[in-house]
Amino acid sequence: MIDQGQYPLYRSMSTSSTRFDAGRVHGFPPIEGGDTRVLILGTIPTPASVQARQYYAQAGDAFWPIMARALGFDAEASYAERIAALVQARIGLWDVLKSCVRKSERDSDLEPASMVVNDIGSFLTRHRTVGRICFNGAQAEVLFRQLVLPDLSRELASVELLYRPSTSANCSAIPLEAKHQSWAAALL
Repeated sequence: MIDQGQYPLYRSMSTSSTRFDAGRVHGFPPIEGGDTRVLILGTIPTPASVQARQYYAQAGDAFWPIMARALGFDAEASYAERIAALVQARIGLWDVLKSCVRKSERDSDLEPASMVVNDIGSFLTRHRTVGRICFNGAQAEVLFRQLVLPDLSRELASVELLYRPSTSANCSAIPLEAKHQSWAAALL
């Protein structure tokens, strides 16, 4: 069981007012530990994730099974235990977008004019130990490079940026085993 006092941002997420209304999605706070070394960035929560108030709760999303296999925890563990496993492995989790209008669960159905980005620069300033950012899918990487990277200082922009195949069930062109191998290599 996770000690919510030990992970204050998990505590704030579990009591936050994250919601899905009229197509506008508001994301979650980051999952982070004091010595985060890898930051995984998605795009923005799906409606199912917003409803569950959990990262990667969409049916068929392979994120948690991939993380469990790579890091050695039970994919069926409670959400709190899965978050604790990420933090223990020094892995942070967040999304590029803070909010936007989402027309469906697909990242391709986001309204560009509605996009508000998270303050990833401040996250990296707080966590100088982050040496790598892994993007969960092409859309997260594209949005980061277009909307976030131009505003980062040279020091922060030197963090290694790695595309990883989307864990979404909507991205079935890449076999699950290839996704496992790609993600496992990035988390070392």
